[in-house]
Amino acid sequence: MTIRYALKKKQEILSFNAKQKIYANILFNPIENAIFEKRVDVERFENEVLSLLNSYSLEGLLDFYKIDDQLALDYRVRLVKIIPLLHSIVGNFQLTARCLQYLLQEHVSFEITDVLKNIQSSATPSREGLGSSACGDTMIINGIIRESVPTIL
Repeated sequence: MTIRYALKKKQEILSFNAKQKIYANILFNPIENAIFEKRVDVERFENEVLSLLNSYSLEGLLDFYKIDDQLALDYRVRLVKIIPLLHSIVGNFQLTARCLQYLLQEHVSFEITDVLKNIQSSATPSREGLGSSACGDTMIINGIIRESVPTIL
Protein backbone atom coordinates (compact mmCIF):
# COMPACT_ATOMS: atom_id res chain seq x y z
CA MET A 1 0.00 0.00 0.00
CA THR A 2 2.79 2.43 0.75
CA ILE A 3 4.52 1.85 -2.61
CA ARG A 4 1.27 2.58 -4.48
CA TYR A 5 0.74 5.68 -2.35
CA ALA A 6 4.30 6.89 -3.06
CA LEU A 7 3.89 6.27 -6.81
CA LYS A 8 0.56 8.13 -6.77
CA LYS A 9 2.15 11.09 -4.94
CA LYS A 10 5.04 11.08 -7.39
CA GLN A 11 2.58 11.18 -10.30
CA GLU A 12 0.72 14.08 -8.68
CA ILE A 13 3.95 15.99 -8.14
CA LEU A 14 5.05 15.39 -11.76
CA SER A 15 1.64 16.48 -13.00
CA PHE A 16 1.73 19.60 -10.82
CA ASN A 17 5.27 20.45 -12.05
CA ALA A 18 4.18 19.99 -15.69
CA LYS A 19 1.27 22.40 -15.16
CA GLN A 20 3.58 24.91 -13.45
CA LYS A 21 5.98 24.70 -16.40
CA ILE A 22 3.13 25.42 -18.82
CA TYR A 23 1.97 28.40 -16.74
CA ALA A 24 5.54 29.71 -16.47
CA ASN A 25 5.93 29.48 -20.25
CA ILE A 26 2.65 31.35 -20.73
CA LEU A 27 3.91 34.09 -18.38
CA PHE A 28 7.54 34.41 -19.47
CA ASN A 29 7.51 33.70 -23.22
CA PRO A 30 6.10 37.14 -24.15
CA ILE A 31 8.70 38.83 -21.92
CA GLU A 32 11.55 36.80 -23.42
CA ASN A 33 10.28 37.56 -26.92
CA ALA A 34 10.11 41.30 -26.18
CA ILE A 35 13.67 41.30 -24.80
CA PHE A 36 14.88 39.39 -27.86
CA GLU A 37 13.15 41.88 -30.19
CA LYS A 38 14.81 44.81 -28.37
CA ARG A 39 18.22 43.16 -28.73
CA VAL A 40 17.57 42.62 -32.43
CA ASP A 41 16.52 46.28 -32.79
CA VAL A 42 19.68 47.47 -31.01
CA GLU A 43 21.85 45.26 -33.21
CA ARG A 44 20.06 46.48 -36.34
CA PHE A 45 20.62 50.11 -35.27
CA GLU A 46 24.30 49.43 -34.56
CA ASN A 47 24.69 47.78 -37.96
CA GLU A 48 23.09 50.80 -39.64
CA VAL A 49 25.44 53.18 -37.82
CA LEU A 50 28.45 51.04 -38.73
CA SER A 51 27.36 50.90 -42.36
CA LEU A 52 27.07 54.69 -42.35
CA LEU A 53 30.52 54.98 -40.79
CA ASN A 54 32.05 52.65 -43.35
CA SER A 55 30.39 54.36 -46.28
CA TYR A 56 31.58 57.63 -47.73
CA SER A 57 28.28 59.46 -47.19
CA LEU A 58 29.01 60.88 -43.74
CA GLU A 59 27.31 64.22 -44.27
CA GLY A 60 24.26 63.09 -42.31
CA LEU A 61 26.34 62.07 -39.31
CA LEU A 62 28.46 65.21 -39.51
CA ASP A 63 25.28 67.27 -39.42
CA PHE A 64 23.77 65.10 -36.68
CA TYR A 65 26.77 65.54 -34.35
CA LYS A 66 27.12 69.23 -35.38
CA ILE A 67 30.86 68.93 -35.95
CA ASP A 68 32.50 72.22 -36.89
CA ASP A 69 33.22 72.64 -40.60
CA GLN A 70 36.51 74.38 -39.82
CA LEU A 71 38.09 71.01 -38.97
CA ALA A 72 39.67 69.12 -41.82
CA LEU A 73 37.43 66.43 -43.33
CA ASP A 74 39.66 63.53 -42.29
CA TYR A 75 39.63 64.72 -38.65
CA ARG A 76 35.85 65.06 -38.74
CA VAL A 77 35.46 61.54 -40.18
CA ARG A 78 37.72 60.08 -37.47
CA LEU A 79 35.76 61.93 -34.80
CA VAL A 80 32.45 60.63 -36.15
CA LYS A 81 33.81 57.09 -35.99
CA ILE A 82 34.79 57.48 -32.33
CA ILE A 83 31.71 59.31 -30.98
CA PRO A 84 29.45 56.20 -30.77
CA LEU A 85 32.12 54.48 -28.63
CA LEU A 86 32.51 57.25 -26.04
CA HIS A 87 30.53 55.40 -23.38
CA SER A 88 33.21 52.72 -23.26
CA ILE A 89 36.14 55.14 -23.53
CA VAL A 90 35.29 57.39 -20.57
CA GLY A 91 37.47 56.62 -17.55
CA ASN A 92 39.71 54.16 -19.41
CA PHE A 93 42.93 56.13 -19.83
CA GLN A 94 44.67 53.57 -22.03
CA LEU A 95 41.74 53.56 -24.44
CA THR A 96 41.50 57.36 -24.27
CA ALA A 97 45.17 57.65 -25.22
CA ARG A 98 44.68 55.22 -28.12
CA CYS A 99 41.66 57.17 -29.39
CA LEU A 100 43.52 60.47 -29.15
CA GLN A 101 46.40 58.87 -31.02
CA TYR A 102 43.96 57.76 -33.73
CA LEU A 103 42.38 61.21 -33.93
CA LEU A 104 45.60 63.23 -33.93
CA GLN A 105 47.79 60.74 -35.80
CA GLU A 106 50.55 61.39 -33.26
CA HIS A 107 51.97 59.38 -30.37
CA VAL A 108 49.97 59.90 -27.17
CA SER A 109 50.86 58.50 -23.76
CA PHE A 110 49.60 59.06 -20.24
CA GLU A 111 51.02 58.87 -16.78
CA ILE A 112 49.64 59.21 -13.29
CA THR A 113 51.30 62.07 -11.43
CA ASP A 114 50.98 63.56 -7.98
CA VAL A 115 49.46 67.00 -7.97
CA LEU A 116 49.50 69.34 -4.99
CA LYS A 117 46.46 71.51 -4.52
CA ASN A 118 46.38 74.43 -2.11
CA ILE A 119 43.12 75.01 -0.33
CA GLN A 120 42.04 78.57 0.22
CA SER A 121 40.81 78.54 3.78
CA SER A 122 39.10 81.24 5.75
CA ALA A 123 41.01 80.12 8.80
CA THR A 124 44.80 80.26 8.66
CA PRO A 125 46.88 77.99 10.84
CA SER A 126 48.28 79.85 13.77
CA ARG A 127 49.07 79.20 17.38
CA GLU A 128 46.78 81.91 18.72
CA GLY A 129 44.24 79.62 20.32
CA LEU A 130 40.95 77.89 19.91
CA GLY A 131 38.91 78.70 16.81
CA SER A 132 41.79 79.92 14.70
CA SER A 133 42.00 76.66 12.66
CA ALA A 134 39.44 74.86 10.51
CA CYS A 135 39.17 71.15 11.19
CA GLY A 136 39.32 69.80 7.63
CA ASP A 137 41.39 72.51 6.01
CA THR A 138 44.23 73.54 8.27
CA MET A 139 44.41 71.25 11.30
CA ILE A 140 44.63 67.88 9.55
CA ILE A 141 45.99 68.57 6.06
CA ASN A 142 47.59 71.99 6.61
CA GLY A 143 45.82 73.45 3.58
CA ILE A 144 47.45 71.09 1.04
CA ILE A 145 45.82 68.13 -0.70
CA ARG A 146 47.98 65.50 -2.41
CA GLU A 147 46.11 63.39 -4.94
CA SER A 148 47.02 61.32 -7.97
CA VAL A 149 45.59 62.73 -11.17
CA PRO A 150 45.95 60.94 -14.52
CA THR A 151 47.49 63.34 -17.01
CA ILE A 152 47.41 62.82 -20.79
CA LEU A 153 50.71 63.92 -22.35
